[in-house]
Amino acid sequence: MLEHVTSDAEIAFLIGREIGHIVAQHYAENLTISYCIEILMAILNPIGLWDAFRNEYGTPVAHILLAQEFEADYIGIRLSALAGYDPREAPKFLEKIDEFWVANIVSPTPKRRAKYLSSPENMWQPLSIYLRGCLKQDK
Repeated sequence: MLEHVTSDAEIAFLIGREIGHIVAQHYAENLTISYCIEILMAILNPIGLWDAFRNEYGTPVAHILLAQEFEADYIGIRLSALAGYDPREAPKFLEKIDEFWVANIVSPTPKRRAKYLSSPENMWQPLSIYLRGCLKQDK
């Protein structure tokens, strides 16, 4: 991904989203999930219900991992806005890298993530943080 970075705002977003995974404690969350699935499998497999459970509900982990990516992106644009970078650059960057993205079942496409970040309900707060910072610098 770093091969396609062309600005400091894009670097700030990438660093911010990785920090977002740490702040949101996704690593600990993933460990807990994997332990729960192992326990569930140990209970259901011997009585022949694990396959039925998996067929009915799919892989529960995939849905959680998708949500974690969106959460990390949102934290990333807020952190980059706090650092003085325009959060509107993050969705543009995601759109740019979408053509290079390798499909991954547990990660949403960059285009989908860009759409999520660009929505007014997700962009208003990071943008207001950024604009407030710009106003302070103008004084």
